[in-house]
Amino acid sequence: MFAIVIFFSYCGKDENPEIIDSYFFAAEIDNRLPKVITVSVTEYTRYSVDIFCKLESAGESPITAIGICWSYENNPTTDSNKYIDPELSTDFGVRINNLAPKSVLYIRAFATNKFGTAYGIQFKYRTPN
Repeated sequence: MFAIVIFFSYCGKDENPEIIDSYFFAAEIDNRLPKVITVSVTEYTRYSVDIFCKLESAGESPITAIGICWSYENNPTTDSNKYIDPELSTDFGVRINNLAPKSVLYIRAFATNKFGTAYGIQFKYRTPN
């Protein structure tokens, strides 16, 4: 199973996917790390979603990577499927295509600087039958 990722700057549909849950994993706050937000997850077609993210702060060091990670398992990381924005944009979007039917996908933004990687709110999305 694989997914195709397309970088984009505009969402084509405004239907909402079945967002089952979204939550934030907050460990001890480290102001040296970047702060990134997973802004929205919207359905584009039955088996593809658009994800929008925003960098709130670079932390105490320039950003070296920013993007989206996703998995069919809870708590995706940069070791999971990922898209890295080559422009290091502060606002960006990604379309993930060819998602498996009847599956739960976990999605969140990430940003990395020399002090480490921080993650945004995790969205939990169910694909239709």
